[in-house]
Amino acid sequence: MEVSVTGPSKFDIFSNVVHTSLNANLTKNLDGGGNDVANSQAMIQMENTIMTRRTPSIQTTLLKQPLKTFKPPTWPLPSTVSEFYSEEVISNCQREYVSMLWRNLKQQISKTSLEHMSSLNKHATRFLEEMGSKTDISALQGLIKTFFENIETYNSVKASFDGKMTQESYEGLLSTTQQNLRIIEMQEQEQVKSVEDLESQITQLGNKETELKEQLEHLCAQREEKTMVLNQSREILKKAQVEVAGLREEIQKIENTPRLSEEDVKVLGKMERLLEEDQNELSSFQFFG
Repeated sequence: MEVSVTGPSKFDIFSNVVHTSLNANLTKNLDGGGNDVANSQAMIQMENTIMTRRTPSIQTTLLKQPLKTFKPPTWPLPSTVSEFYSEEVISNCQREYVSMLWRNLKQQISKTSLEHMSSLNKHATRFLEEMGSKTDISALQGLIKTFFENIETYNSVKASFDGKMTQESYEGLLSTTQQNLRIIEMQEQEQVKSVEDLESQITQLGNKETELKEQLEHLCAQREEKTMVLNQSREILKKAQVEVAGLREEIQKIENTPRLSEEDVKVLGKMERLLEEDQNELSSFQFFG
């Protein structure tokens, strides 16, 4: 089976992109200074290496030398012999096997990103070795080899651009960072206002605390004064309570003392008068006349 390859291949496009990027980078370095000129020239040299390695766009035969097929004999065969050609069956199976390997390899290449393509190289080599053991795939091997060589060159060129970014990435990153700055500045202003309000409140609370401390000191002095008066009052109260208890006891005694009846008072009064008369008589008695 023959495969015709016409028009620019992926490697042509890849090389043109690298060439354009490197020339632009060299022009920029020449305008901005001579520090990166040597690096840019080295990049152009790598791009030229890609162009040298690239397989030309030609009529490529994937299976250049097909396996020999078994030709049945021309003489008549007995009717009892089955027409089964083992070589043809084996050849078809090998073709199908090679096609299956190539489909799997193509699928892996198509879904692998360029950044991780180098890791696929050893697997591709193993596939090609197995395919090459069944048929001639020299043209395909050349394409795959050139592709992975270009991948290595691409990785080298990309590594030389470390620390740099595209204009689109630069503008996007700058815009995002400036937007974040505006947001943070707004938050900063809010925090400044919040801090100022809190400082004002703390100052007011400090003044209030000072006033309360002064009031507390005044109250403490009043408490000490009142405590002193209270102690004095307690002493006075204690003495008064003692006097009250004594008077109550005396009153109790008085209340328990038997009282004279009116008749007794009259009798006692009469006796006092008689005694007073006797007293007067004795006072006026003259013993010797």
